[in-house]
Amino acid sequence: VRIVEFLKFDCIHCYNLHKEMPEILKKYGDKVEIIYVPISFEGQSIKSIEAYLIAKEMGKGKEMRDALFEARFEGKRDVMESTKVLKDVAANIGLGPDFDSKLDSGYAQNAALKNIAHAGMYKIEGTPTVLINGEMVKAPDINRTLSSILG
Repeated sequence: VRIVEFLKFDCIHCYNLHKEMPEILKKYGDKVEIIYVPISFEGQSIKSIEAYLIAKEMGKGKEMRDALFEARFEGKRDVMESTKVLKDVAANIGLGPDFDSKLDSGYAQNAALKNIAHAGMYKIEGTPTVLINGEMVKAPDINRTLSSILG
């Protein structure tokens, strides 16, 4: 079963779902694949998306996702636009100058824009939005939907 979660790192509902995902993985194990697609909406910065994608490419996607949510909701830091904060978060998970130069250069800008276009294909207007095997599911119904699919 493929779960695609469209999220924003400044969305409290995404943060709450983020805290629930380990239980879903624990319950269903290798029967599910979760794909995280960070997005932003028109007029919003894409820097957090770029930071996540760069970290993911460098083998630290999960750590960056965790750290961005923690920095935003526990540290009250601006993870959406502040390049300095994003670099600090990256440094805290062991990423250094290579990450910084990629973030500064716009290295992942096209990939970030592809995430937004992907969300546009589904007409996503809010986060989190979850697709299970291509069908949109309300976040509270994830466990019920997975149970009906996987038994």
